[in-house]
Amino acid sequence: MRLLKGALMILFLPLILLGTAKGSNTFDAGSDSPYSLVVSPDGAYLYAGCNDGTITKIQLSDRTIDTCYDIGIYGAIDLVITSDGQYMYASNAVNGYYTAKIALPNCSLITNIPGGTDPAAMAIDSDDSVIYITNHWSGFLQLVSIPDDLEITRIYGIGNGALGICLSPDDNYAYVIVRGIGPYPDSGLLKISLIDNQIVSELPTMKGHGIDITPDGQELWITNIINDYVYIVDASTLLIIDSLYAPSLPYLVKISPDGQYAFVSNHLSNMVTSFSVQCVRNWIQRLQDRALRIWRFLLMVKDCMLRTTWRILLQNSLLWS
Repeated sequence: MRLLKGALMILFLPLILLGTAKGSNTFDAGSDSPYSLVVSPDGAYLYAGCNDGTITKIQLSDRTIDTCYDIGIYGAIDLVITSDGQYMYASNAVNGYYTAKIALPNCSLITNIPGGTDPAAMAIDSDDSVIYITNHWSGFLQLVSIPDDLEITRIYGIGNGALGICLSPDDNYAYVIVRGIGPYPDSGLLKISLIDNQIVSELPTMKGHGIDITPDGQELWITNIINDYVYIVDASTLLIIDSLYAPSLPYLVKISPDGQYAFVSNHLSNMVTSFSVQCVRNWIQRLQDRALRIWRFLLMVKDCMLRTTWRILLQNSLLWS
């Protein structure tokens, strides 16, 4: 029995320690209570939209504050940048019914795009032609033309509380995370076909907040401010692969264009946590390998127990015969 306990501890110990060994570090966001994050297309800078209306520009080479812009967008829920690096969009759900279009690199306001009640999460397609904006109280997805800033159409039925969106690399699907708020019970992860604008699959139990997808389209990263975890979900099956602990209200997550890092805004601590995507994937692979070994070990134990039981039964039958 002691040998069995020891073997089980050797097998399970790496799983117990798994949550503390996933290659993360934390750095200052440069302002009060960061909401939103976005990485510049060249991967050189991280922009953080903070609670006090400022947008900080952080140099990722040494994680230092480069510039702090005050453009009066109080509590920008999300930030996105076009792939050519010319424009940034900031949703102003907290203090208005519009999305701000901002010129880079100086963060100067170009125009405000109206639409719905409380625009929240945003995503831009791969050719910089359309921006998708969730309206988390109106329950629809707004599509806006980037060249002329005009609304194209609206997709209804995504539910109230849609606070996260990302697009698959081929622009065929939109993934929307809906967190039930106020009197509205809607919640879950939705996978929407952008070919016919229909919901094709969902994960109702996923009550997340922010969402992003790896550049290879394999995994979704989803923040949950309720339990301080970041979930990793298979983008094709919507099955949960793993979870990461991220303290202090993990609000949004953004993955760098090269897919190396996932950045999480910690709204309560004025900090940003970065995770190495490859490090996390390595741990997931180890977890899967370990689970397979545990399964094989348990089958071996089961087989040994069955053989021992049959041997005892056989001996008893011989004694009584």
